[in-house]
Amino acid sequence: MIARLDAVSNGLTILSLLRQAYEVEARLLGVQTFPPLERTLADLRATDSAFYGFHNEGEFVGVLELIVGVPAEIASLGVHPEHFRRGIGRSLVQHALDIAGPALVVHTGAANAPALALYQRLNFTERNRYRTKEGIDMVQLAC
Repeated sequence: MIARLDAVSNGLTILSLLRQAYEVEARLLGVQTFPPLERTLADLRATDSAFYGFHNEGEFVGVLELIVGVPAEIASLGVHPEHFRRGIGRSLVQHALDIAGPALVVHTGAANAPALALYQRLNFTERNRYRTKEGIDMVQLAC
């Protein structure tokens, strides 16, 4: 079940899940410094983003952060590592597509094969490749 989350009252829960997911991504990318892991509770609460949580049998197992605009942007997507490969990420991205329509972009690490495969299955195509100031190769995808 997907429901909108309030970043103020659910901030610690959101941040905890994102950190667990991004620790896995940092390992996939082979990096020690990964900006999503440096995000603070104050950063999360200060954003104007919309957060959507995925609950499975009452357990919070996935979160999507959506920046609403034209185009809309998936700013964060995290699934608890114990719940990988169960369709949770796909459901959250599909929810974002239902909200934003086809004008949706996302950025992910170029070495994050599971994320790239997920977005490609949902008809995202590569728009740009670039390197961050931390030296991380990234891919921008869009519908």
